[in-house]
Amino acid sequence: MPGTTIAGRSGSVVIPGTPMAAIAFLTDWACRIDADNYDQSALGDFWRSFVAGGGLRGWQGSISGFYVADQDTTGQALVQAAILNGTSMTLQLQTGQGRGFYEGTVNITQIDVNDNVRALITFAATFVGIGSLNHVP
Repeated sequence: MPGTTIAGRSGSVVIPGTPMAAIAFLTDWACRIDADNYDQSALGDFWRSFVAGGGLRGWQGSISGFYVADQDTTGQALVQAAILNGTSMTLQLQTGQGRGFYEGTVNITQIDVNDNVRALITFAATFVGIGSLNHVP
């Protein structure tokens, strides 16, 4: 089997800029890329048929971890400010062990802060991509 698997523990989410700092205390991130396919099925067909690559593409994702927005002024606090102020931001979703990243501009669509007496406070955010998503291997 070619290639090697990558341990996720070295991944991060970075807000590019000065300083270029990773969002603190995240435990995971996810990114979903989708593309519309045009249905070219016709009368008399028994199976549906689609044209690949003809439709619009989009992407969205999420980040989650432990809440430190009060201390992480260059990370979680900026994510929170983006939704509160209605501004866009650029995110860089880095895979572990220097194996590339995805980067694009997003709108934050939801933030969840969960305070539970039996656990640490958690922080989660969802986002939708604006325009293209770049991949740097």
